[in-house]
Amino acid sequence: SRLQKKSDNNRKTSSWGGSIIQDETTGLWHMYAAEIINDCGIDYWIPNSRVVHAVGNTYEGPFSVADVVVEPYAHEPNAVRGPNGEW
Repeated sequence: SRLQKKSDNNRKTSSWGGSIIQDETTGLWHMYAAEIINDCGIDYWIPNSRVVHAVGNTYEGPFSVADVVVEPYAHEPNAVRGPNGEW
């Protein structure tokens, strides 16, 4: 999946994983991924990894970041539905 985001200084941002799930009501696809912040790249992910929520029109993307779900340190999210269908 393709996560499209650039940092504040217009550099590409590294991401890891990417778990997607479709909202059957809207047809949109939601991805939860680990994003490596502070322009450090994947080599220094431990203190710089946060979870972001991104949205796309197809399961192949591209996905645009909608919001930050968990600030550092957070890594390897999984998109799943709760037992009653909740997010």
